[in-house]
Amino acid sequence: MAKLYRCRNAAKTISTSPPLLFWFSALAFRLFGVSNFSYRIFPILFSWLGAYATFRLGCLYYNRAVGRLAALMLLSCQAFFLMNHDVRTDTMLTASVILAIWLIAEFTDKGHWYGLVLGFGAIGLAMLAKGQSDSWCRCWLLAAILR
Repeated sequence: MAKLYRCRNAAKTISTSPPLLFWFSALAFRLFGVSNFSYRIFPILFSWLGAYATFRLGCLYYNRAVGRLAALMLLSCQAFFLMNHDVRTDTMLTASVILAIWLIAEFTDKGHWYGLVLGFGAIGLAMLAKGQSDSWCRCWLLAAILR
């Protein structure tokens, strides 16, 4: 009986975990085979995407030198090294959030419609990367019922 409970508990843990890392890991395993490299490739790519978005946000509000310095500071942060060595969902969350901030800022400053669409797509990626708390779902359900 205890073994069955552990199996169900493990299945619940996996099913409630944020899916983006699992999806990208499965894609990398399909493309490159099962290895440490293939498991870490997408979080590393997301790190570079986050650095690029940081660079572009710095360029948007200041200049290229500030953008380069901001991206360099982000990439040299100890937490980024840790998140790329020990694969976590925080890498994808950080990159998705800064990407969304840059794209929506681009929309508000320059009026490019694609910035708004891609920015909200990046927010969706951030939600898939880290997930949401159960209380958040209950609050929305309560709001829908009380409406």
